[in-house]
Amino acid sequence: MDKQNTDIMGWRRPIIDIPEAWRPNIEDLPGTLKWMAETIEQRIPGQGVRFTLLIAQVLGGQSLHIPRPDKWLIEWRNGFMRATYDRGGITVRELAGMTGLSTRQVENILSQPATQKELQDKQLRLF
Repeated sequence: MDKQNTDIMGWRRPIIDIPEAWRPNIEDLPGTLKWMAETIEQRIPGQGVRFTLLIAQVLGGQSLHIPRPDKWLIEWRNGFMRATYDRGGITVRELAGMTGLSTRQVENILSQPATQKELQDKQLRLF
């Protein structure tokens, strides 16, 4: 980062973790902030307003695009499917039903090596 950008970043206000006694209720937050706090609260009880206010201080007033976390969700799903299948007691058809994928997609996922070591072992067997 060049000197000019770091100077501009120094103008930003500090991020303040507002003490609990001073935080508003979820119902008092406007529009998107209320929705964000409710969503966080469902996953991390007691932290919805806190995290929302911290995020709002960093991103407030910005027009931005937030990429979807699909890459990490797919990696987790595929790892879950492999571990479940490797434990046994479940068929490809049952895995497809659990995940909403076709049996062909499940077969493709399960045919991929689970780890980098497995990938290297597969490559070595080619020669």
